[in-house]
Amino acid sequence: MYKNISYTMDQKWYEIFFYTRCIVRMG
Repeated sequence: MYKNISYTMDQKWYEIFFYTRCIVRMG
């Protein structure tokens, strides 16, 4: 269960990081 949560968090952080990079590039 812990592994699953960790994976979900990693995926979420990666999504946020990618989204932020897109905004920075567009801005």
